[in-house]
Amino acid sequence: MNQLWVAVLPTVAAGVFGIAGTIAGRRQTTDEAAVEHDQWLRGQRQTAYLDALDAMDAALRDFAALREDWNRRYENAMTGGGGEEGFQEHIAEELDGISRAVDKPLERARLLSATDVDEALQVASTAYEAMLRYLEGQLDEPAQDRGWTRWEDARNTAREARARVMVACQKKVQDPPRPGRRTGRAPWRRPAR
Repeated sequence: MNQLWVAVLPTVAAGVFGIAGTIAGRRQTTDEAAVEHDQWLRGQRQTAYLDALDAMDAALRDFAALREDWNRRYENAMTGGGGEEGFQEHIAEELDGISRAVDKPLERARLLSATDVDEALQVASTAYEAMLRYLEGQLDEPAQDRGWTRWEDARNTAREARARVMVACQKKVQDPPRPGRRTGRAPWRRPAR
């Protein structure tokens, strides 16, 4: 019987350690793949967030330049023969260009973002849309806000929304991926296939 144990025990031990090694190796490979994917996603998010912040900055500059130049453009349209319709068409084209330039980067950032960043991006998108609608309302005759009294409020709201996006992006990007830590699921569960 002793000879049987001498032959069986090493075989059983080798089998147990082999299975344990396979499980540990699979876990390590899965963790490495998950971390690599998270690092890739983090890089994509960083790029998308930077593009969105740059687009928001450019939109703020463009809106402000349009506002500062509004009266001169109106006078040029009236004296240059384009009339009010020409002025309105020109401004509407500029507003459309600004809107298109900021929409794509915001959409891409929202597509890749986590919930907290997505909420901040939604607030920013709403603030920029409000600025756009405000300027479109100024094209109406009579203008909605003849003295431009609500302009600074709209602009400050957009700036605050941009700052909120920046803070949310920083929090998300500063947390590096690590093995064994996957957000959104319990650590003992395998990822869905």
